[in-house]
Amino acid sequence: MGTRNRYEGVFDDSTINLIHSKARELVSYAGFSSTDLEDIEQELALHVLDRLRLFNQEKSQLNTYLFNVLNQRLIMMLRANYSLKRDIRKTVSLDDAISPDSINNDAILETTDNEDFLLLTGVIPLSMENHLILQIDIANFIDTLPENLQDTCRLLMERTVTDTARELGIHRDTVYKRLKDIRNHFIDRMLGGHRDGSFYRNDSSDV
Repeated sequence: MGTRNRYEGVFDDSTINLIHSKARELVSYAGFSSTDLEDIEQELALHVLDRLRLFNQEKSQLNTYLFNVLNQRLIMMLRANYSLKRDIRKTVSLDDAISPDSINNDAILETTDNEDFLLLTGVIPLSMENHLILQIDIANFIDTLPENLQDTCRLLMERTVTDTARELGIHRDTVYKRLKDIRNHFIDRMLGGHRDGSFYRNDSSDV
């Protein structure tokens, strides 16, 4: 869309698509209007340009770095937006339980955005801010995996074992073995690497 036209030649297609995706994510859940989309994309693009100078390839992969930079910016924009809304929400308490039957209540509709409604009715379990923080944690974890496990992990987040095996051109048993290695690596990370250290020995090669 407009993002590609404005930033072609400045960013590669992957970065442009990521900026556009994150802008749409913010509009979808955080009470921003679709008319804000281009402004949000521009703010995110300028932020990426500013933060690129701080990228250190020895610490992170570029795609992970940009993903985290954009998520952190979205969190800041969410907090700023929620801060502005506090002054508006004086007639309705967001601590009060609401249900789908109450959506005709004009006062609630005026003071409750889409994410608030989904949270309070239990449709979604996490706020968008917590969801973004979780995305950052997952991206950072995947970045610590060996390269073959990174590709497998990213595919398994969106596809079945069968589809992942087909995409990578490997046997399903190899995918299951890699999944076990990913789980072991996650456990070791959670325990601070103080388990038996077996994962860090060269035992994760595929057969």
